[in-house]
Amino acid sequence: MANTLFVTATEQNSGKTMVSLGLMRSLSGLVSRVGFFKPIWRRDDFVTGGRDASLIERTYHMDALLDEEPIGMGEVREALLKGQEEELLGRISDRYERIACDKDVVLVEGTDLSHVISAADASSVFDINAAIATRLRARILLVADGGAGKSVDDIMMHTTMSRDLCTERGCDFLGVIINKVDREKLDDVNTYVRRTLRKQGVEVFGVVPYNPLLPKPRLAEIAEKLEAKVLYGREHLSNIALHIIVAAMSVRNMLNYVEEGTLIITPGDRDDVLLAAAATGVSQAYPSIAGLVLTGGLHPHENVRRLIDRMPGVRIPILLVEDDTHTTSSKLDDIVVSIQADDRRKIELACELIQDNVDEKRIYTSMQIQRTKRAAPQEFLDWVVSEARGLRKHIVFPEGNEERTLKAVARILQRGIADVTLLGDAERIPIHAAEIGVDVSRARIIEPARSDLEPYAQAYFELRKHKGVTSEQARDQVQDPVYYGTMMVHRGEADGLVSGAIHSTAHTIRPALQIIKTKEGISVASSVFFMCLEDRVVLYGDCAIVTDPAVEQLADIALTSAETALAFGIEPYVAMLSYSTGESGMGVSVEKVREATELARAKNPDLPLEGPIQFDAAYDAEVAKIKSPKSKVAGKATVYIFPDLNAGNIAYKAVQRSAGALAVGPILQGLKRPVNDLSRGCSVDDIIYVTAITAIQAKSS
Repeated sequence: MANTLFVTATEQNSGKTMVSLGLMRSLSGLVSRVGFFKPIWRRDDFVTGGRDASLIERTYHMDALLDEEPIGMGEVREALLKGQEEELLGRISDRYERIACDKDVVLVEGTDLSHVISAADASSVFDINAAIATRLRARILLVADGGAGKSVDDIMMHTTMSRDLCTERGCDFLGVIINKVDREKLDDVNTYVRRTLRKQGVEVFGVVPYNPLLPKPRLAEIAEKLEAKVLYGREHLSNIALHIIVAAMSVRNMLNYVEEGTLIITPGDRDDVLLAAAATGVSQAYPSIAGLVLTGGLHPHENVRRLIDRMPGVRIPILLVEDDTHTTSSKLDDIVVSIQADDRRKIELACELIQDNVDEKRIYTSMQIQRTKRAAPQEFLDWVVSEARGLRKHIVFPEGNEERTLKAVARILQRGIADVTLLGDAERIPIHAAEIGVDVSRARIIEPARSDLEPYAQAYFELRKHKGVTSEQARDQVQDPVYYGTMMVHRGEADGLVSGAIHSTAHTIRPALQIIKTKEGISVASSVFFMCLEDRVVLYGDCAIVTDPAVEQLADIALTSAETALAFGIEPYVAMLSYSTGESGMGVSVEKVREATELARAKNPDLPLEGPIQFDAAYDAEVAKIKSPKSKVAGKATVYIFPDLNAGNIAYKAVQRSAGALAVGPILQGLKRPVNDLSRGCSVDDIIYVTAITAIQAKSS
């Protein structure tokens, strides 16, 4: 029978859907088969097609039982009035069993109080949630609202009352997550409230701070609510309206009220406001606004439209509505915001809040939920980002004006993955960032040619004078952003460097080899790719750096790759790959692998390592039983070492393209300090993950 977690709240807008979303992410990485079930739909669920269930289904690609005839709160009330509670619970139990029959864990989201109209109604909602949890033999996790002006005493009183109500109704009360806590009382809740509630037998599994971004509407939701026509900026409807102002005064005075993320409402014939709003997208003097709503059905004048059409960098949606300004503003006051399935920004933010502030491991330990799933790609990538955020290293990017880099850096800064220095044109970088709609204002920007080059030039000269480099040549060289960034890492002014979106691999790596150099005892710097396969994460090395490694180099590649695996929570089982397994093959290439295996074993006798071994024997347990039945590595290898660059590069690209695997890297290893090279075809996500990996490497450098 599935282990069942029932997430519920006793107050409206406590944020239990956000909590469910975050818990589903960690559960999906913990167990192989996880399900989601919402027994009772709210009134607006019938319009939105089961909004919360759809959100979970689309985010985690799972069956949330959306095709069933839903049970609404009205039907629940009617059943209770007619004394048909048992029949109702039977229907809910049957629907639950269809979800739970093949699952390890099911998360059940209880109904909330958004439709409550009386105290009696609230009581019936709580009672039916309690009855469902008891029928499903679920453990109740309460989400308590810690915001809305509540004092710490209010939070404790409400939590203990909810626990007592659950206990009175025979429920298995697990504990509480206190959500949406105001920043000014966060410390008190984390200490005094936790400690006091624990003495009263209430486990507090997390205290989640309030984030003002989550309850704010996107322009897409505003356009839908107002039935607006989108005149400009349809591609920017994901902008979030953090503040709303009505522009009734002159532009010069209105600008005093403009903040980052402001939505401006104004009559459609206010050409001056329209032009000023458009100008904020290209001006460095004012923050970026979220959008503009033109009221009264008044279209901008043709001359104004022509001016805006040719204005570079306008990245705000401009909406047109038929209602007057007052009616439009009133409608926005009534807008109810929830996380939508296509809102990746808020989904990631919600999951990060839960991951950072809730002790999920303790919840699952209390429920005796055990891992049944290998480290899956998303779980691994989430761990990498979380680990990097805890370290908060300083990473330098020599390609400061490159568009993907700017987009990645904006997200890196927003998520707190690393502190950042961008190298490049100090005037152009902020303008380019504004043009593509990203905020890199928290990054340090350095233009090497206009900086104090002398300490860098002198240090580089001392390092390379034995190679005939003159002081003049050294000064010229360190003006190159990659060399300048590498010197920053060498001098301890940055913890790591990420480059390669536009620079070649050689351009990225050569300065590192000249300046930072390899670790003591390592014969060669090499690389690995983290290959994120469907059900596991493994390492491939070397697929990018060393063309034809000698025996000692191949052995060192194996040993450093094993160290890299360990640093990232992957237990190393190293396969030294060849076209033959064991003693079955002969030839120069097989012999090189055999000698490298013996040398690596001599250097680290405790490392599980096998070679030569074919890929299928290393990867597949069934093949391993036939080809290498006594091997400790065969069938469960996590680190795959290719005999040369030809084999490795072909293999990783074949797996990446034909199997749809995510290849993160190349990740350089063996250097004294981390420098990492990107593929010139890298995505924004690739840059983010390589940055997080660089930060983790810097931990032990």
